[in-house]
Amino acid sequence: MQEGILRFSQIELRSEGIGESGPVYLNGSLTKSGTLERLQIEAFDKNFTCPEELLAKLPKMINGVLLSYVFDIRSGKGKTLYMTFQFGFTSGIKEKVILSLNEQGEFSIIEG
Repeated sequence: MQEGILRFSQIELRSEGIGESGPVYLNGSLTKSGTLERLQIEAFDKNFTCPEELLAKLPKMINGVLLSYVFDIRSGKGKTLYMTFQFGFTSGIKEKVILSLNEQGEFSIIEG
C-alpha cells in the first residue's frame, strides 16, 4: 500500500485568536503543482500580503499548516504570528518552513 499526497489547492484558515492576538485569517492560492502563489493575512487588525520572494522559500508542495502566536514586549516587536507550512506523510514531516509576521508588517523566514 502506498500513501498518496492530498496537496492543498487553496488555504483558508480562521482563528478567533488567544489573549491579545485578536482574530487571524489566512487566505492563499496554490498552483496546480502545489506551490503557494499568493498569501493574504488578516491579523492585528491589519491586512498583509506575503512578499513573493518569501513565498518562493516555502515548501514546493504543502499539505499542512500550523498557526501560533507570541507577544514579546521585550523584543520591541510586540505581537508575532508564526505560520508553519509543511509537507509530509503519516511517517513524518519531510519539509517545513516557518514564516513569521509581526504587527509592524515585517515578514521573515525563521526556519527552512
